[in-house]
Amino acid sequence: MTPNERISTSTSTAALTAANGASRTAGCALLTSEQAAKYLGFTDGWLAKMRMTGGGPKYVRLGRKCRYTRADLDAWIYAHRVSNTSEESQAQREGWA
Repeated sequence: MTPNERISTSTSTAALTAANGASRTAGCALLTSEQAAKYLGFTDGWLAKMRMTGGGPKYVRLGRKCRYTRADLDAWIYAHRVSNTSEESQAQREGWA
């Protein structure tokens, strides 16, 4: 193998690794509490309250840190959809809105 072939091979291997790594982590990247709050349109304090009282999105505890996946945030949003104000009132009475 010539030096040019080695450079070409290592460059394409690095490019593939970078592309594969990006696709693997894009769907499961962990968001901080601040990032998750911004994504949802709430404050970090609101998320902290929901972790204490329940009703918020699922999270991952890593030591003292809480992290969220975008998939869990999207699932939580999806679970709180309503089609009319009657459903919204019921959700509020049941404590999940």
